[in-house]
Amino acid sequence: MIELNRLDNTKIILNSDQIESIEQTPDTVITLSNGKKIVVRDNASAVLKKIIEYDLSTTKAKLKPFRLSEKSIVNI
Repeated sequence: MIELNRLDNTKIILNSDQIESIEQTPDTVITLSNGKKIVVRDNASAVLKKIIEYDLSTTKAKLKPFRLSEKSIVNI
């Protein structure tokens, strides 16, 4: 989930997995997978950066419990 600002500066939290496209046409227009369009104040680069940061944080959280040790490596 990423936090963005609508044009009137109200906050909106979006599920980044539902974003289909991001257009920079003076305003930033986000199209969701259901076809709904949301116009935000954040520029396209900032939105993309937030998506990447969120994806990295969730990936790190998923990988954290799976630390390898010498005991977990099996010789074949």
